[in-house]
Amino acid sequence: MYAMILFGLFLMAVSAVMLARPVYMLEKFRLLITGYTWRERLIETLLCLGFGSAFYFFGGRSAFPFTLQIVGYVLLTEGLFIAVTPLGWHRRFAWWALDLTADYLRMSTLVVIPFGAFIIYAVLSAS
Repeated sequence: MYAMILFGLFLMAVSAVMLARPVYMLEKFRLLITGYTWRERLIETLLCLGFGSAFYFFGGRSAFPFTLQIVGYVLLTEGLFIAVTPLGWHRRFAWWALDLTADYLRMSTLVVIPFGAFIIYAVLSAS
Protein backbone atom coordinates (compact mmCIF):
# COMPACT_ATOMS: atom_id res chain seq x y z
CA MET A 1 0.00 0.00 0.00
CA TYR A 2 2.85 2.39 0.81
CA ALA A 3 4.42 1.70 -2.57
CA MET A 4 1.25 2.87 -4.32
CA ILE A 5 1.20 6.08 -2.27
CA LEU A 6 4.89 6.62 -3.04
CA PHE A 7 4.20 6.10 -6.74
CA GLY A 8 1.36 8.64 -6.67
CA LEU A 9 3.54 11.17 -4.85
CA PHE A 10 6.36 10.58 -7.35
CA LEU A 11 4.01 11.19 -10.29
CA MET A 12 2.73 14.39 -8.73
CA ALA A 13 6.20 15.69 -7.83
CA VAL A 14 7.75 15.06 -11.25
CA SER A 15 4.69 16.53 -12.96
CA ALA A 16 4.81 19.63 -10.77
CA VAL A 17 8.42 20.23 -11.80
CA MET A 18 7.47 19.60 -15.45
CA LEU A 19 4.67 22.15 -15.11
CA ALA A 20 6.88 24.77 -13.46
CA ARG A 21 10.12 24.20 -15.41
CA PRO A 22 9.53 22.21 -18.62
CA VAL A 23 12.85 23.18 -20.23
CA TYR A 24 14.75 21.96 -17.15
CA MET A 25 12.94 18.61 -17.21
CA LEU A 26 13.52 18.15 -20.94
CA GLU A 27 17.24 18.66 -20.39
CA LYS A 28 17.24 16.13 -17.54
CA PHE A 29 15.39 13.61 -19.73
CA ARG A 30 17.85 14.20 -22.58
CA LEU A 31 20.82 13.64 -20.25
CA LEU A 32 19.22 10.44 -18.97
CA ILE A 33 18.64 9.08 -22.46
CA THR A 34 22.12 10.05 -23.66
CA GLY A 35 23.81 8.17 -20.82
CA TYR A 36 21.34 5.26 -20.77
CA THR A 37 23.17 1.99 -20.05
CA TRP A 38 22.28 -1.46 -18.83
CA ARG A 39 22.34 -0.19 -15.22
CA GLU A 40 19.61 2.37 -15.81
CA ARG A 41 17.70 -0.23 -17.79
CA LEU A 42 17.91 -2.70 -14.91
CA ILE A 43 16.74 -0.05 -12.44
CA GLU A 44 13.87 0.96 -14.75
CA THR A 45 12.83 -2.68 -15.21
CA LEU A 46 12.95 -3.45 -11.49
CA LEU A 47 10.99 -0.30 -10.63
CA CYS A 48 8.29 -1.15 -13.18
CA LEU A 49 8.06 -4.73 -11.97
CA GLY A 50 8.11 -3.72 -8.31
CA PHE A 51 5.49 -0.99 -8.54
CA GLY A 52 3.46 -3.07 -10.99
CA SER A 53 3.42 -5.99 -8.56
CA ALA A 54 2.35 -3.70 -5.73
CA PHE A 55 -0.52 -2.31 -7.78
CA TYR A 56 -1.57 -5.69 -9.12
CA PHE A 57 -1.49 -7.59 -5.83
CA PHE A 58 -2.50 -4.84 -3.37
CA GLY A 59 -4.75 -2.81 -5.65
CA GLY A 60 -7.64 -5.05 -4.66
CA ARG A 61 -7.54 -3.54 -1.17
CA SER A 62 -8.12 -0.02 -2.48
CA ALA A 63 -11.34 1.89 -3.06
CA PHE A 64 -10.99 1.31 -6.82
CA PRO A 65 -9.55 -2.20 -7.10
CA PHE A 66 -10.14 -2.79 -10.80
CA THR A 67 -8.53 0.48 -11.84
CA LEU A 68 -5.43 0.06 -9.71
CA GLN A 69 -5.00 -3.56 -10.78
CA ILE A 70 -5.12 -2.41 -14.41
CA VAL A 71 -2.38 0.12 -13.58
CA GLY A 72 -0.39 -2.76 -12.08
CA TYR A 73 -0.92 -4.90 -15.16
CA VAL A 74 0.25 -2.05 -17.42
CA LEU A 75 3.37 -1.47 -15.30
CA LEU A 76 4.17 -5.19 -15.23
CA THR A 77 3.75 -5.42 -19.00
CA GLU A 78 5.94 -2.35 -19.49
CA GLY A 79 8.63 -3.84 -17.24
CA LEU A 80 8.62 -7.08 -19.21
CA PHE A 81 8.82 -5.24 -22.53
CA ILE A 82 11.72 -3.14 -21.26
CA ALA A 83 13.51 -6.31 -20.16
CA VAL A 84 13.24 -8.05 -23.55
CA THR A 85 13.63 -5.06 -25.88
CA PRO A 86 17.14 -4.42 -27.23
CA LEU A 87 18.84 -1.38 -25.70
CA GLY A 88 19.07 0.46 -29.03
CA TRP A 89 15.37 0.06 -29.72
CA HIS A 90 14.51 1.33 -26.26
CA ARG A 91 16.79 4.34 -26.69
CA ARG A 92 15.24 5.18 -30.10
CA PHE A 93 11.76 4.90 -28.61
CA ALA A 94 12.79 7.18 -25.72
CA TRP A 95 14.05 9.84 -28.16
CA TRP A 96 10.86 9.57 -30.21
CA ALA A 97 8.68 9.86 -27.11
CA LEU A 98 10.74 12.80 -25.81
CA ASP A 99 10.36 14.67 -29.10
CA LEU A 100 6.63 14.02 -28.99
CA THR A 101 6.35 14.98 -25.34
CA ALA A 102 8.34 18.21 -25.70
CA ASP A 103 5.43 19.88 -27.47
CA TYR A 104 2.83 18.72 -24.96
CA LEU A 105 4.83 18.58 -21.73
CA ARG A 106 2.84 21.13 -19.74
CA MET A 107 -0.46 19.84 -21.05
CA SER A 108 0.40 16.26 -20.03
CA THR A 109 0.89 17.35 -16.43
CA LEU A 110 -2.77 18.31 -16.29
CA VAL A 111 -3.56 14.60 -16.59
CA VAL A 112 -0.69 13.14 -14.57
CA ILE A 113 -1.08 15.28 -11.43
CA PRO A 114 -4.77 14.38 -10.94
CA PHE A 115 -3.95 10.74 -11.70
CA GLY A 116 -1.31 10.72 -8.95
CA ALA A 117 -3.83 12.31 -6.58
CA PHE A 118 -6.41 9.70 -7.60
CA ILE A 119 -3.99 6.88 -6.75
CA ILE A 120 -3.32 8.37 -3.31
CA TYR A 121 -7.05 8.93 -2.74
CA ALA A 122 -7.93 5.38 -3.81
CA VAL A 123 -5.41 3.88 -1.42
CA LEU A 124 -6.10 6.12 1.57
CA SER A 125 -9.88 6.03 1.30
CA ALA A 126 -9.88 2.26 1.63
CA SER A 127 -7.81 2.31 4.80
